[in-house]
Amino acid sequence: PAQFDLTATIETVAGLSWSYASNDEITIFDGKNVNQFVTVDGGSSAVFSGLANKNADALMAVYPSTTKGRYQGKVDATVPSVQNGVNGGVDKSNLVLAAYKKNDGQNVLDFKNMLSFVKIVIAAEDDIVSVELKSNAGEKLSGAVNVGLFESPTIEALETSSQSVTLYGDPLDGTYYFAVIPQTLAQGYTLNFINSDDFRSSVSSSEEIAFERAKITEISFNADKLGWVAPVNPN
Repeated sequence: PAQFDLTATIETVAGLSWSYASNDEITIFDGKNVNQFVTVDGGSSAVFSGLANKNADALMAVYPSTTKGRYQGKVDATVPSVQNGVNGGVDKSNLVLAAYKKNDGQNVLDFKNMLSFVKIVIAAEDDIVSVELKSNAGEKLSGAVNVGLFESPTIEALETSSQSVTLYGDPLDGTYYFAVIPQTLAQGYTLNFINSDDFRSSVSSSEEIAFERAKITEISFNADKLGWVAPVNPN
C-alpha cells in the first residue's frame, strides 16, 4: 500500500447535485485490501487521500464509506428507510454512490448515483409532516442492498429490505424527493400521509411505474381529496 490522492466526482441527476463535505470518507477496494480515503476540503469534485495499492489492475469504491461485506466485486450498503425531507433536494446521507476505474494512470473516480429519485410536491396548507411511499406488490424500495462494483456498477435489494420509504418534515412544504432502490412497481404504489395532528390519509395508484437509476420520476396526488382519519385511540 502507498499513500496517494484520488479525485472523486458525483454524478448529477437532472436538477439535483451534491458536494462532499470536509472529512467525508469513501471506501476503496484495490483487489486485496479495503481502504478508507478521506477528503480535507470537500466539494463537488474532492480530493481524497489514503493508503491503497496504487498499481492494482482496477480500483472500486463506494460512498458512504463502509466496512460491511467482503471484496468480491460486491459490497453491502443501506438505503435509509427513514429520510429527512430537504426542500428542492436530497440529503447526501440518503445516497449510495459507486465507482470503478481501471489503472489508466488517471487518479479520478467518477461516482455513479445508484439510486432512483421519486419527486413529490407538497403545499404548506396540506399540513403534512410525514409521507410514506409503499409498493403495492411488495417490491423493495429501501433498506439493505448489494452493490456490484465492476465496470458497470449494479444495485440489488436484499430479502431483508423494506417495501416502503418515509420522508419527514415539519411541515413538508415544497418539492421533495424519495431516494429509492431502482425498481419497477408492477401494481403501483400507495402514499400514506400523516399531518401535524397525527391524522392519517392515503392515496393509491395501481398502474405499473418504473423508478430508473439516476433518474427522477414525479408522482402526484390531489390534496383536496385526502380523507383525513383520526388516529386509533390505543385505550
